Amino acid sequence: MHSNAHVLIFTPTWVDEATGEDAIQPEVEAAIKSQALRDGEFDWHVGTDNPHPIGDHRNVLHQYQQARDYFLHGIWDTLLTVEHDNVLPDSGALQRMLDTPGDVIYAPYRLRHGNPVLSTWQYINDRNLGMSLSNYKNEMRQARQTIVHRVCGVGMGCTLFRRAIIERIPFASTERNDLPDLTFARMALQQGWKSYGRFDVPVLHYSEGHWLHPFRNEDINMRYLALQTVNVMVNSTAVQFVEGQEIELDAEAAHDWLRAGYLQAIGVPEPIEAAVIEPPEAAIAPAQAARKKRKTGS
Repeated sequence: MHSNAHVLIFTPTWVDEATGEDAIQPEVEAAIKSQALRDGEFDWHVGTDNPHPIGDHRNVLHQYQQARDYFLHGIWDTLLTVEHDNVLPDSGALQRMLDTPGDVIYAPYRLRHGNPVLSTWQYINDRNLGMSLSNYKNEMRQARQTIVHRVCGVGMGCTLFRRAIIERIPFASTERNDLPDLTFARMALQQGWKSYGRFDVPVLHYSEGHWLHPFRNEDINMRYLALQTVNVMVNSTAVQFVEGQEIELDAEAAHDWLRAGYLQAIGVPEPIEAAVIEPPEAAIAPAQAARKKRKTGS
């Protein structure tokens, strides 16, 4: 299914004027660049054009509208959005999403604002949006067992769109909500497009120095590779990084040393969810690599 895929991965972010660096978490970059396809290729496009003050949700809408225009003027058949604070769980995540039937494929993550519920919402009919599957424990268990489960949307922090639906539905907002996710999901429902959650692609979401797992209450550490032998302070404790050594650290402890070039993110401790995720052996291709990361403000 979906052979010779041409995928555009889009990450909206901003650039810190003081440092000149974008706000993409290093773990996010490492996860995107690790993606492997059986048959096809992907490009990674980073959006940095923010006409409103940083933190204003109108920037999100603006960037998604720019991404849609950029996508439609290219050769890609699939758009995958991966926001700058969402980590794909493994190198086969993109392939599994591509292999999923449907027009829109949502990878679940925990929403960060307000009650940290799941981003995938219950499908109830073709007119109205349901609520987060966090409110329906039995259906949540069923979704995780079946892996592919019908949803109505809604969070677009890690979402795959087929070209046909992007051609028909714009990213838009309402007077009460500047973000495009609810409006897009509602229009997709009412036009008869089908959306599914892919529950073996649990996405980590960064929040105040911690990684939130969609199906666990505790925070998740990440695995890092030491690139140098150096003595550093981690959580007020002297620690030696040894070149080539793998280390597990929380996001806050790793942040400065990632930026300094002492560490490289290499993934989530395995198994992330042994009862649910099967090894993506069929998803690994020998020659797949991301094309050069491109940043643009246009």
